[in-house]
Amino acid sequence: MHLHGYCYYVMAQGVFPAELSFDESIQFLNQELNSGLQVRPYPPMKDTVPLPSKGYFVLRIYSDNPGFWFFHCHFLYHHQTGMSAVIQVGELSDMVTPPHNFPKCGNFYP
Repeated sequence: MHLHGYCYYVMAQGVFPAELSFDESIQFLNQELNSGLQVRPYPPMKDTVPLPSKGYFVLRIYSDNPGFWFFHCHFLYHHQTGMSAVIQVGELSDMVTPPHNFPKCGNFYP
């Protein structure tokens, strides 16, 4: 999983038991977190972390860069099936206005 605009701390990671449904996986992770999941004392800082099948990771972001940031898997099939999100940091009023001469892509007409 890759996050644009930030690096994040990988606090913990693991793999869900294979036999769990999606809802059971969420319950499993909540139980792990509530029971004191082993969190790294010196977590690595990354902007991309490989995520195995049935895997998870817990991240911590210091969100000091206002904007809309894309968080996604680099495998196109995973991206197309929902392993992506746009994270909004701050309000629209917090975001820097681009300079008047900032280049724009414009419309694309084939």
